[in-house]
Amino acid sequence: MRRWADAGADAELVEGARSRVMAGDAPVLLVRVDSAVHAGYPHPLTAVASISYRRGMDPAAVVVVLAHLGLLGIGIRLIAVDIAAHRLPDRIVLPTLGGALLLALADAVFAGGGARLPGALWGMLILGGFYALLRALSREGMGGGDVKLAALIGLVLGWHGWQALLVGAASAFVLGAVHALWLIALRRATGATHIAFGPWMIVGSALGVAVA
Repeated sequence: MRRWADAGADAELVEGARSRVMAGDAPVLLVRVDSAVHAGYPHPLTAVASISYRRGMDPAAVVVVLAHLGLLGIGIRLIAVDIAAHRLPDRIVLPTLGGALLLALADAVFAGGGARLPGALWGMLILGGFYALLRALSREGMGGGDVKLAALIGLVLGWHGWQALLVGAASAFVLGAVHALWLIALRRATGATHIAFGPWMIVGSALGVAVA
């Protein structure tokens, strides 16, 4: 395994990051990225686990990082499925929703994250309820998978805060509308064409998390 610092200019950068890690000043994401890129770890998750072991990092912080990486992977999978088949399968969305809810509850009970739990639950109810209303009003315009995915996204964004929820929810509609108008301008779609909306929900949620 390579040492923390290589040669040249990178040595000072990495050594500075190493000092901050050992002093407890470096945030979790910085530790993960710096470890993976500069320390020669075979995978970012290995880097997180190793640094956690070496400096006694809060296990809850590591779980949060791993949970978000897992959600990212699931999101990419759902984007591919929705684009190909115009479906958001229950066998993916519902277990993910259940797992995210359990993690939010565990965070509140065991990691002192009780202040985040009400936001997560309200986000799930508000965004899921909003999409359910859209489905009822639009009939065939909004699928049941979109509603369930909205509940999952609302839970995650609500856990991050109201700003994340607002940005993530609004971004999905803005991006989806721009994409639809672009396809219509290119004459690749009409006003009646069914366009997968799940990908824009997921991209919007990522933007929401990014601004949190």
